[in-house]
Amino acid sequence: MPLISVIMSVYSEPLEWMRQAIDSILNQTFTDFEFIIVNDNPLRLENVTLLNSYASEDKRIRVVHNEKNLGLPSSLNRALEIVKGKYVARMDADDISLPDRFQYQYDFLETHLEYGICGTYARFIDEHSKVGLKVRLGHTNDELKKVIMNYYYKEQIEYVFYDTLKTDTANIGNGEEIKRTATILSNLAQ
Repeated sequence: MPLISVIMSVYSEPLEWMRQAIDSILNQTFTDFEFIIVNDNPLRLENVTLLNSYASEDKRIRVVHNEKNLGLPSSLNRALEIVKGKYVARMDADDISLPDRFQYQYDFLETHLEYGICGTYARFIDEHSKVGLKVRLGHTNDELKKVIMNYYYKEQIEYVFYDTLKTDTANIGNGEEIKRTATILSNLAQ
């Protein structure tokens, strides 16, 4: 069983962005993970070809092709239903992770058992691949509540992950249970 399950959904992001996102996960220094990628745009043949090619080259990748567009929250819930890892890491198809992201997050959660969730700083990359300033989305409990309320909740998405979520895979439940968990998290943030 892998220690980390990475979940990502793709839709219509540029193929180069998808490649960069996938490669940044496959090039992690921490290698004990599975990578579940949900294709939420089954009519886009480029997605199918790209994802199937990656899956054939790296056995850590599992591809789920939705029969129709379900949207990001439902696609991520589909991935959550099949995770096997002790921890779940979120990835977007237009993001790039630094090579030691998982190692830092894993080490932190393993040595700080009182924490159930952790995240990272972010750097924005413009359309010319210029890396911008470091952005801190929240560090304290109050700051994270503000992030959840001002960003995630306003976007009305059905999941709340902050990069890596500690989870008991025996009790992961189905999509409805995960949606209830997200509702609980947003209520706690209020």
